[in-house]
Amino acid sequence: MTTRDQQTIYIGVTGTNGKTSVTWMISHILRSLGRNVLLIGTLGAYLNGEVIEDLVNTTPAYHVTNRLVVASHESIDGPLYVVMEVSSIGIHQGRVENIDFQYGIFTNLSRDHLDYHGSMEEYFAQKLRLFTGLVRIQNACAIINDNCAFGQKVSISLPTSVETITTAKSENPLVSYFRKHIESTGVTETFIGSYNYENILQASVVAAKIVDSKERVLSVLGNIPPIPGRVNFYKVKGIDVVIDYAHSPDGLQRLLEALRPKCTGRLICVFGCGGDRDVSKRPVMGRIAEKYSDVVVITSDNPRSEDPDEIIRQISLGVQDPSSVMIIPDRLNAIKRAITDIAKSGDLVVLAGKGHESYQILGKEKIHFDESEILSSLA
Repeated sequence: MTTRDQQTIYIGVTGTNGKTSVTWMISHILRSLGRNVLLIGTLGAYLNGEVIEDLVNTTPAYHVTNRLVVASHESIDGPLYVVMEVSSIGIHQGRVENIDFQYGIFTNLSRDHLDYHGSMEEYFAQKLRLFTGLVRIQNACAIINDNCAFGQKVSISLPTSVETITTAKSENPLVSYFRKHIESTGVTETFIGSYNYENILQASVVAAKIVDSKERVLSVLGNIPPIPGRVNFYKVKGIDVVIDYAHSPDGLQRLLEALRPKCTGRLICVFGCGGDRDVSKRPVMGRIAEKYSDVVVITSDNPRSEDPDEIIRQISLGVQDPSSVMIIPDRLNAIKRAITDIAKSGDLVVLAGKGHESYQILGKEKIHFDESEILSSLA
């Protein structure tokens, strides 16, 4: 896709978890180094750090992306770097079919969207299409997290015409450089967890490829601001509270494992599962919440057209000791009780699943529901 004879470079990020984080990091690194960046994803569309449009889908329809690119070129000079979250559903529905990605990034793959794809094999097949499409682009580059079997499958599936950099087991000079120096920037203090280290590593490598300077990329890593709704810390009535978007089994486990060292008391997890979405992951998430936290409060997420109590029942099927969890269907009440009645000094309350979302979907109604605002009202 070309726009008004101006250069447009597309960077696509796909995977179950980490898409928003990696695109956010790439965007801010490139902007700090003087590039014009259009960020498209779960958080909306941003041009050079400013929100220009809310998006219905993480990966919008092609005509929406094209419109955003055209509008962006009209307000900038020079090349435009379009950093996109590329979802498996978006790929399957042809939303990126006409986009030539110069860079493709694979973060990881774990159980999610099986209600749509039917199997992990088909889910992976859609993700893979982003990378097989790189073969038609000269000097295309794939940055693959090969810390999982699916990442390894991606890396071995690509022909030699596509430069492939693996970040978990690679001896690539860029990867080795950032592995050695990332800690010195202090960025890992903002983005905690081994999974965010992987995200930072991938973002750094692709940015260094683009600007052709690993040293310049390293110099700005410490300037990346927190990602909305991703491990955002708050202090409410003396209690530490974290808001995070984790809504898949792997995402929830990684979050709880990363936060365990951050609390001296109990880890209290408040979460639910979305309605009209993958039913099979619900008991799995119940089991993970019970295993990796001390206190579990099962509540509602976005029930949509489903009965909230039935969703909660299905989550509870994965819990080995039902007496060890609390069930509070109303999410607002669950948050208030977790912080004011359950938590004690030293405890850490995790609100998982909603993240940056400022709404809750109950039936066909979309009501205002912003957890950061709720925490401010409780402070």
